[in-house]
Amino acid sequence: MAIYHFQARMVQRSAGQSAVQTAASRSGMRLYDERYGRTRQPVRRDTPRHSAVLLPAGAPVAWRDRSALWNEVEACEKRRDAGLAREIEVALPAELPSGAATDLACGFADSIFVQSGMVVDLNVWTDRRADGAPAPWASLLLTTRVVEGGRFGRKVRAWNDRATLMAWREQWAAIANSALAAHGFAVTLDHRSNAARSIALEPQNKIGAASLRRSRAGEVMERVEEHVEIARRNAARIAGRSIE
Repeated sequence: MAIYHFQARMVQRSAGQSAVQTAASRSGMRLYDERYGRTRQPVRRDTPRHSAVLLPAGAPVAWRDRSALWNEVEACEKRRDAGLAREIEVALPAELPSGAATDLACGFADSIFVQSGMVVDLNVWTDRRADGAPAPWASLLLTTRVVEGGRFGRKVRAWNDRATLMAWREQWAAIANSALAAHGFAVTLDHRSNAARSIALEPQNKIGAASLRRSRAGEVMERVEEHVEIARRNAARIAGRSIE
């Protein structure tokens, strides 16, 4: 069933991160990092089912090449502690057909971020849950500066506000729910926390694709075991059973 997952994080030079490396990992492409003089390799062997760079008005067409885009981002950031990019990760509703889920991700990226002046490096992936069911998700790698005169200008501090983040979370739920309704599904997503909704369920930790593969191969993975145990306890709470 559809789940609400919306995670935002900064790509920061102070943490030893590179915008080019992050773009390589999310896109499944090898990219040359001009700042460090090395080729950045993707961390996965598979590739996304959809990958595109979306440009706001006034952005150079050359930035559709993600190598050119993220090397430009690295070049314009001079500080050793610079925030290089912001990544938004969302879970796409598994109920939607593959094409509709991709359209949902593209529409969200364009209406909320591109129209606000950000360049968006969008990649849509399909992982597998512990039970083998598809788990589609999208990564939106966002620039932090406005485009002025065909180049990156000032940073937009408002994009860092908590109120802005909360608005994005709510907008994602609304857009995803519209897509689900358009395809005849009554299920809805809610951006609010369980606590805010007075739901006494434990949040589950995120299980990466590598951990799932190792768990299925028979290796005991602590995070996978914990994820399954939390699901068991939550199911017991929903059913009104005692938790042992």
